[in-house]
Formats: sequence, C-alpha cells, structure tokens
Amino acid sequence: MKRIIAGNWKLHKNPEETRGFFTDLLKKTEFRSDRELVFFPPATNLESTAQSLKAGSILWGSQNCCHEVKGAFTGEISAQTISYLGGHVVLIGHSERRTLFHETDELIAKKVRLAQSLDLTPYLCIGETLEERESGKTLDILKKQIMIDSNTESTLLTDSHHERCTLRHNISQYNRYIRKGEVLFMKSVSVERLS
Repeated sequence: MKRIIAGNWKLHKNPEETRGFFTDLLKKTEFRSDRELVFFPPATNLESTAQSLKAGSILWGSQNCCHEVKGAFTGEISAQTISYLGGHVVLIGHSERRTLFHETDELIAKKVRLAQSLDLTPYLCIGETLEERESGKTLDILKKQIMIDSNTESTLLTDSHHERCTLRHNISQYNRYIRKGEVLFMKSVSVERLS
C-alpha cells in the first residue's frame, strides 16, 4: 500500500505560480514508487494544474465539489469538470467546509457518492471539534460522519457502491485514520488509501 503525501493549497498561488511550482517540482524531485503525491490547488488553478501534470505520476484534484452534476449552483465546482480536466481526486468534508459553509454529513455523503460515480477518489475529511474531543465524543462523531444510513449501518466505506474512499482525520499532533472500522494512529502527514 502506497503512502499518500497530500497538499491542500487553500487559496494560495495563481495559475502562473502553479505552473512554475510544478515545473520546478518535476525537475527537482525524485519520485518513489512507494509514495503517491497529491495536490489540491484552488479551483482557479485546476486547468493550469491539469496542463502541468498531463503525463506525470502526480495526482491532483479539487478542494471541493458540488453535490449535483449541473444546475443553478453559483460558485460551485462541478465534479464532472474536475474529471473532464483529468483530475483524480476531490477533497470533501473539510472542517472549513463543515464549519464556515455549514455542510452537513448528508450533503457530504451526496458529494462522496457523486465523485465516486465519476471515477474520482474522494478524500473524505472527518473530525470533531475541540469541545467534542474533550468530552470524549470523538469516535461517536467520526462514526456519524461516515454513516449513510444508521438503520442499516451502511457507511461511506462499506456500502457496495462506494468501494474507494480515503479518510483523513487530524487530532492533536497526530493524524488519525479510519480503515473499515479500525482506528490507526500514525505520527506523519501521509494518508493510507482505503479499498
């Protein structure tokens, strides 16, 4: 299983800086077969990223996507467009999307399912607030965030239609990852791909 090293650029770099970054990276980096490098540039840089990484082994994707394929969703990012441009992955459920944009677990589950239907691998971010952590609710919160249907206990990881999903959860100085019910602790910034 490859280790994934992923970088979320938030709102940093413009298209020209993005092209320059990837030009330098491709010249100076020796890639290892046991590592997978993934970048999440801002939406305005998706096309320049696609052009820069056409034939390379670096994966890239969007920091978010809409829960619908198309429609009147001003300012949203189309998962279909991400796929069309050659994107491989999409970051879904980031804590900033949950808190600043009030995205619910239900909306996030729709985004995961849509991304997977378009052969994009969702990087599903899960996590609790500091208050929830301090009150011992971490595992309950994480289970709720990956649940599709609490009656059948179907989750975004075990549902037969959703075989590929990567989970990411930051806690304190450690990154915590969940793999089909197991909780693994790793002192690093890499992510394990779930299958």
